[in-house]
Amino acid sequence: MKYSPEFYKTYKLESLYSAKEIVPHVMDLVNPRSVVDVGCGIGTWLSEFKNYGVNDICGLDGDYIDKNLLLIRENDFIRTNLKTPICLNRQFDLAVSLEVAEHLAIDDAKNFVRYLTSLSPVVLFSAAIPYQGGDNHLNEQWPEFWVEQYQNFDYHVIDCLRDRFWNNQRVAYYYAQNSFLFIRRELLEDTIRYRELFARNRTNFAMVHPKKWDEVNNLGTWQAKRLVRELPTVISVIIKRLFLKVVMALR
Repeated sequence: MKYSPEFYKTYKLESLYSAKEIVPHVMDLVNPRSVVDVGCGIGTWLSEFKNYGVNDICGLDGDYIDKNLLLIRENDFIRTNLKTPICLNRQFDLAVSLEVAEHLAIDDAKNFVRYLTSLSPVVLFSAAIPYQGGDNHLNEQWPEFWVEQYQNFDYHVIDCLRDRFWNNQRVAYYYAQNSFLFIRRELLEDTIRYRELFARNRTNFAMVHPKKWDEVNNLGTWQAKRLVRELPTVISVIIKRLFLKVVMALR
């Protein structure tokens, strides 16, 4: 799951703009005083939580992260292998993992969710859907797959973010498309606002954002135009090869 420094410089603004829109809403819903981000990259989302007064933060990611690019204190960052992340021996009010799980093999999915649920009763989670595309995506799944993984640990999904941010142009489509809250059952049952949000859940969770749909269709159009443009060359090559075969056969 290694990315170049150039990737993080490019990704930084897209992620930061999204965090600036989503974090205030999550603060209103969860009101966390401590947040851990598993697969935090350079700490973009944690930096925004800190802007809202959450001083107890912890980011986890690989040793490929350039400390000079971090948006959080180096003391708040822990280098670890996300396939077998370090045991922190503590709980947080909120665990975050956004567009990370698809980078781990499907066999690691259950253990990754086990790790996230061990850290907090509330998890802000997103993961790439099938054909979303990206570097080193090993396990793109529809949301129902992750809902089932969390249910194994008695966590229930609350689909309260996507409708709110679906048409927000400052939020990257993959966050608007894939983001959910997962709540431990006991907390869900004891908290009125979570129960009310849970009651509004739709019956299916698989959705494709229009921006992704347009991206796929534009790619298809571009490929079609390229094929038409190159078709004369392709036909010419085929004719030449057939001609050579005929000549060789007549000898």
